[in-house]
Amino acid sequence: MPPRKKRKGASPVCATDRIGTLPDNMLHHLLSFLPAQAAVRTCVLARRWRDLWRSATGLRIVGLDDDNDEKPVQAQDLHKSVDYLLVLRERTDLDTVEIRFDTFLEEDIPYVNLWVRSAVMCKVQVSSIGGSEDG
Repeated sequence: MPPRKKRKGASPVCATDRIGTLPDNMLHHLLSFLPAQAAVRTCVLARRWRDLWRSATGLRIVGLDDDNDEKPVQAQDLHKSVDYLLVLRERTDLDTVEIRFDTFLEEDIPYVNLWVRSAVMCKVQVSSIGGSEDG
């Protein structure tokens, strides 16, 4: 097979992982801007990322669906995944906690109370809890 010709103006592909070379504390901060579900998904990127989400400095608990990653849902729809998240997360201090859902029902009170207590135990500095602007 003849050698490939280089196209004019084509730059070589660089597979350098620049984000992955940042220190852990910076990655924890960056992960805090992602919804918790998305932050957990970063564990598949590489061995180094496997446990980084557990020490993120922020916790964003928002409903996710396939059409709109920021669409709020009911608190009761989030409770199982959030309960597992709180059990698996390290008890590191939190700068921020955001809990957002579409509707708040009386039967959601025990779930939200647990989430708030967990945030307080992690010495949260700023918290935001509420429903969507539309709902």
